[in-house]
Order: sequence, then C-alpha cells, then structure tokens
Amino acid sequence: MNTCKIGFEYPGKKCTALDTARIENELGKKLPQTYRDVLECCGGGILSPKNSFINLPLDDRSEDYELSIDQILGNGKTSSGDNNDLLTYGRFLTEEYEIPDEVLLCAFSEAGMHEYLVINYGLKGGNSCPVSRAERRVGRHHHALLDGEV
Repeated sequence: MNTCKIGFEYPGKKCTALDTARIENELGKKLPQTYRDVLECCGGGILSPKNSFINLPLDDRSEDYELSIDQILGNGKTSSGDNNDLLTYGRFLTEEYEIPDEVLLCAFSEAGMHEYLVINYGLKGGNSCPVSRAERRVGRHHHALLDGEV
C-alpha cells in the first residue's frame, strides 16, 4: 500500500535507505530530507493532474506564477513503465536542458525545458534550496508539494 501523501497517478519504485544512499553516492550530493522521504515512501513518479500545480511567487510586485509539475524523478520506472530514474533519466534531461552541474533536476512538467524544478547546491553557505528554471526561490512551495500540502 502506498502511504505517500502526494497524489501520484503512477508512482515510482520505492527506495530503501540503501537505495537512497547509493543514489546520493553516485550523484556526489546529499539529497534534502524531504526529497529522501518521497523517494523512500513512493519512489517519485507521475503526479495526478489534480495535485500537480504549485503557485510560485515571482517577486514582491507581481502575481504568483502557477507551475505544473508532472513528474518527480526518483527510482527506476513508474507503475506505468515510464522512465523515472533520477540517475539515468535525470542526467539525460540535465544534459538535454543544459542545466548547470551545481543544481540537480528533481521535477519537471510537460513543458520540458521551459518548466522544471531543481535543487540548487551552488547557493552560498552550502544550503540547498529547490528553485525554478529561472532560479527563483520556491523552497517552501516545493516542500509543501513534497509534503502533500499543495
């Protein structure tokens, strides 16, 4: 039974703590605990359309931007057989979208290289924070999505 609070239409393969450690080792990056929790509860996957939208503040002077996230990368394939592997598919998309090495692609939309979320490991002070393609901070929204509160 899937106990993940996020509404995945097609969940991925759950990670064990060993799987998550192996992923981190291959990436050479420590994943945020909330992302680790998602990988270990359901393995990421393709979100249900009703649970795929988050509102992101662009700046203090404008309205929020509604971002649709279709897939959170995780482990192996989804239950529908789609590639969902953070290591292989994530790396392929990172190269395809020309994403810098200091960020890690963790989620994307049907818009492909035009809308995706990354974890920014290049921030000063060493704190990682999920950011949108334009590198606007969306940490609290991403954590709300991962916690199933959006």
